[in-house]
Amino acid sequence: MKGALAARTRMPRVQRGPDGVACLTGDPVAAWGAFTRGVAARLEKGRDVYGGRSFSRDPAALAGEVGEELLDVAGWAFVLWTRLEAIRGALGGGEAVDG
Repeated sequence: MKGALAARTRMPRVQRGPDGVACLTGDPVAAWGAFTRGVAARLEKGRDVYGGRSFSRDPAALAGEVGEELLDVAGWAFVLWTRLEAIRGALGGGEAVDG
């Protein structure tokens, strides 16, 4: 069974873009459609929850909301980073990445 799964599972190949930066696909923007569909779904959910009021809110209030969301994103990125570092360490990957 393990061999059959390995035969069907294809890992993405690392390729270099025109700028020399390595990426997992030949087209780093290939997922753009999925990203924009996700954004549209979030906007629709917001419309359902808030009744479309977000588009008439004061820009300063919207800027405050964006600032709070960016802090959330940074916090979740830290949570993910700590989990990945723990996994890497458990696999014998050495010291944490310092940037």
